[in-house]
Amino acid sequence: MRKLVLAQLPVPPPTAQAATGNVPLAAGMLSVALEQNSLPIDVEVLDPNITDHYGDQAILEDLEKRDLDYLGFSLYLWNSERSLFLLQEFQKRNPNAKTFLGGPEVHSDNSHLFQNLTDAYRIQGEAEESFVAIMKSILEGQPPQHPNLLHPIVTGK
Repeated sequence: MRKLVLAQLPVPPPTAQAATGNVPLAAGMLSVALEQNSLPIDVEVLDPNITDHYGDQAILEDLEKRDLDYLGFSLYLWNSERSLFLLQEFQKRNPNAKTFLGGPEVHSDNSHLFQNLTDAYRIQGEAEESFVAIMKSILEGQPPQHPNLLHPIVTGK
């Protein structure tokens, strides 16, 4: 079965062991939406114990061990730069995996998402319905089409 991990990085903590308040609600909602629609995919929300305490290299190593087909990040003001960096590094190491971006920072006037990340599906707005439709198309081997899917997708992976 195909594997998908959805992740949300925390607000940078003021000290090494400070609580971050990182609760990946959007990732959890997307996971439930995929499950309710019976898509043939194993979905996991990356544990905040990993995202909140691991460094970038350790997160990448953890993701590589999972042998993922898909990886998605929720982008917020506080985690966009780091999320984009991790997604780019993941893409370099896993060129056949498909990647996704969602969250409040994903919108058509955010040119940073188009300049610095070439091979990711960018989904704007409330994504429970749109992500299910997009994943269904991908799983069926069809190019996804949805009004919430921003273009350009350089390679259309």
